[in-house]
Amino acid sequence: EFKNVTFTYPQSDYKALNKLNLKLHQNEVISIVGYNGSGKTTFVNLLTELSKKYDGDIIVNNEVINGEMGILKNSTSCIFQDFLQYSFTIRQNICLGNINKEFTDEEIEGILDKVGLLDYVKTLPDGINTMLGQIEKGMELSKGEWQRLAIARLLANDDSKIWILDEPTAFLDPMGEIEIYNLIKSLREDKTILFISHRLGFSRQCDRILVFNQGQVVEDDTPENLMNRSSLYKKMYEVQKKWYE
Repeated sequence: EFKNVTFTYPQSDYKALNKLNLKLHQNEVISIVGYNGSGKTTFVNLLTELSKKYDGDIIVNNEVINGEMGILKNSTSCIFQDFLQYSFTIRQNICLGNINKEFTDEEIEGILDKVGLLDYVKTLPDGINTMLGQIEKGMELSKGEWQRLAIARLLANDDSKIWILDEPTAFLDPMGEIEIYNLIKSLREDKTILFISHRLGFSRQCDRILVFNQGQVVEDDTPENLMNRSSLYKKMYEVQKKWYE
């Protein structure tokens, strides 16, 4: 729970978050939407403990964790818009998702199977030990394949409770984005997922939609309820609906 959380960046008087109040629950699929500068990324930064300098309270399992480090960071896994494409082997790219675990070849192949890459990787001369990138005679993957490998890193961390997808499919067309989001949703088990995107097609398939505006959540409801009234979300969706319908 974020309770009256306010955050201001250094050398700025503008409140990126302004007494933000929201609750997240286990096993929810949530879409976070809003215009540029509405506070979405700042919220993610606090949720992943990239910053602890805020006013208000962040509460986990009914305990205030202000000033404590590691509780949320160790419980979240993320894919960002500029997710890294490591010039390592396929195995190493996956293992980076959980550096505290020694993976067997069978476990790596099992993860690749879940994200739909195993058959392709088996065609490569070095299999899971194939070097990627542009150094040491590495090979390049397509954008979609790199995307699936990034998802494989998510799966490598069994301890993660929250998956955060912050504009990770910006290079895909709207329908390709929905395909990747559906894959992630199918693999989540009991994890909470936060989808953050300017494109709203997949948001209709989420449990809740949080609409950020001026550092606050101004709408928090199901897609159906938001589409059935004159909501900010509906206004944003109507602008884009030709992409999906």
